Amino acid sequence: LLGMIQNMSSFTCPHCAHCTPIFGSQGVLRECATHAIEFLGDLPLHASICSDADRGKPTVVADPEGAHARVFMRIAEGLAGKLGM
Repeated sequence: LLGMIQNMSSFTCPHCAHCTPIFGSQGVLRECATHAIEFLGDLPLHASICSDADRGKPTVVADPEGAHARVFMRIAEGLAGKLGM
């Protein structure tokens, strides 16, 4: 097991930019600490991630410079480093 990712960690309102941790914010961190597992990152809940997937285009391809793509890439780069890639 290389680590855990907190999926749908938060939702940022597109109108007021308020960030809400809809499913809580500490669950994965608590489990990582309990089981001595590395925390790899948070993936936000966002409509574009879903629509990108529905179109068959990963977010890192659909909007490679976007904030959500950067989150995916940061996690992927961390994993690549752990694997010596």
